[in-house]
Amino acid sequence: MQEDPQAKSLEPIEDYPRSDMVFGWIKPKQDKKSSKCLVYILVIMVIQGSILLVLANIFLRARTPDFEIGSVKVRNLKYGNSSVPSFNFTLVTQVTVENTNFGEFRFDKSTGTVWCGSEVVALMKIPKGIAQARATEKMKVSINEP
Repeated sequence: MQEDPQAKSLEPIEDYPRSDMVFGWIKPKQDKKSSKCLVYILVIMVIQGSILLVLANIFLRARTPDFEIGSVKVRNLKYGNSSVPSFNFTLVTQVTVENTNFGEFRFDKSTGTVWCGSEVVALMKIPKGIAQARATEKMKVSINEP
């Protein structure tokens, strides 16, 4: 058996470098430092911050303290039964300030009114004070005729 003269072997052909490969500088491959760690840290910080904001809005919401008037004692009640009715009295009551917040509540002195129908019949002066966090402040207040 004779070999076919036109058949060529499958030997690799000599590779001649291109001119730009011969004369150009060969740049070594540099390992790029991955910045994935920094990205992961930033993503975790953003997620934690958003969770803290949601929890703070749910649990640490500032609420208005509750003001309540407790039992009232009447002292020095004087009244007249003439054509123009009149009365004179002194009321003593306990005012409570219930603070449900996680921070203290400071309030200035203020006044309250007692109404009879459409007329103001007495004024009470509430002194300034501080209601501590999650506590109730109790004060005795005297209510006098204006």
